[in-house]
Amino acid sequence: MTSYELLAVYQQLSELLNKLEPYTIELNILYDEINELNRQSIDLLISSGINNESTPILSQKRQDIINKQAQFAQNFNMLGHHASLIEISKTINSMKNSTDYSEYIFEINIIEGVIIHYDIMTKQLYEYIKTRNHHIISSLLGSIKTAVELLQNFKENHKYLLSFSDRLENTKILDITTDSKELIIHLDNKESDFGKFIDSLNYINKIYLELSEIANIKQRPLVVKRIESGSILGKLIGSDKLIDLIVLILQRTIELIFTKFTFEGKMTRKKEVIDILMNEIKVIDECNKMNIKVDQLAQEAITKSIALIASDTLRLVSNATKIKINDKEYSISENAKAKYLEQNSKLLIEE
Repeated sequence: MTSYELLAVYQQLSELLNKLEPYTIELNILYDEINELNRQSIDLLISSGINNESTPILSQKRQDIINKQAQFAQNFNMLGHHASLIEISKTINSMKNSTDYSEYIFEINIIEGVIIHYDIMTKQLYEYIKTRNHHIISSLLGSIKTAVELLQNFKENHKYLLSFSDRLENTKILDITTDSKELIIHLDNKESDFGKFIDSLNYINKIYLELSEIANIKQRPLVVKRIESGSILGKLIGSDKLIDLIVLILQRTIELIFTKFTFEGKMTRKKEVIDILMNEIKVIDECNKMNIKVDQLAQEAITKSIALIASDTLRLVSNATKIKINDKEYSISENAKAKYLEQNSKLLIEE
C-alpha cells in the first residue's frame, strides 16, 4: 500500500460521508442549542440550588429543551436521511466484500462505525416522534456527540494524511518550469521483489532516454520527485515534450493490452503489440507536431529505438492489473485478473 492509495480510499470514504453533511449540520445545531440550555441549568443549580427563585427558571429551561427537540423532530427529513444511510451502508458493505479494499478494512470499519451511530440516532428520533418520550432526549444527545466526534476524527485523519503525503515529496528539486512536466505513474502490482521494483523504475528511465535521443532533448534529465513501494508509485519531472510522448505511449500500450484481453479474453502477443505501437504511434510525426526536429537520416536508429521503447513499456506494465497514468486509470476486471497474470508473463515478455 502506498500513501497515494490510502489517500484515494480516504477520498472515496470522505465523498460518501459528504452525503451526511446536511444531517450533520442539523444535528450539530440541535446538540449545541440543547447543550447550552443544559449548561445554563447546571450553572443555576450550582450557584443557587433549588429554591423558589430557581425552580421556575429550571422548569422553563427544561421546557425549552423539550421545545427544541420537538421543533427539530418536526422539521427533520427522516425519509431523506434514512435513504442516504442505506445508500452509504450498501457501498460500505460492497467495499468490505471486495478484494480491492482488503488492505483498508480499518478505515472502512471507522466509517461503518459512523454510519451505525447515525442509524442509532435516526431510530431514536423516530422513537421520539412516535412517543414524545422526553427521556429519549438524553440518550439522543449522547449518540449525537459520539457520531459527530467519530466523523470529525476521520476528517482530521484525512487532513493529516494529505499534509503528510505532501511532505514525502522531494522539495530539493526545482519547481516545475514552463518546459517541464510531471509524470505520475501508479502500478498496482504489489511487487515485493527488490530487483523487479528497481527494474520497473529503470524501464521508465530507459523509455525517457530513448525518447530524448530521438527528439534530441538532452538538457533536462528525468528526476525523482517521489517514489513509493508496496504498489509502485512514481512522481517524476522531465521535459514537457518527452513526458507527453511517454504518456501517449504508455496509455496506448495499456489500452491495447487491457482492452483486447477484456473483450476477447486472450492476451495480445509481444510482437503484435510492438508492431501495432510502431504503426499507430508515429513518434516522428508526434515530434513534428511538437516542433521537435528529428534527423530523417537516422530513421533506422529511430525504428530500433521505438522497438526498444515498446518492449520496455510492455515489461513495465505487464505485471499490473490496475494502472494509473496521471489522472487516467485502467484496470482489468476482478474476475479476469488471475487469468491475465497467468498469461501475460509468457506472451508479453518471454516471446
